[in-house]
Amino acid sequence: GHGGDEVFININGNNIELQQAITDGDFDSFYW
Repeated sequence: GHGGDEVFININGNNIELQQAITDGDFDSFYW
């Protein structure tokens, strides 16, 4: 999403979506 790679991980049963923008290399979204 947002023109970047989406990485899904799971910590202690909580789904976390990290959407990292390719253009600036920064995280543009962080969802718990």
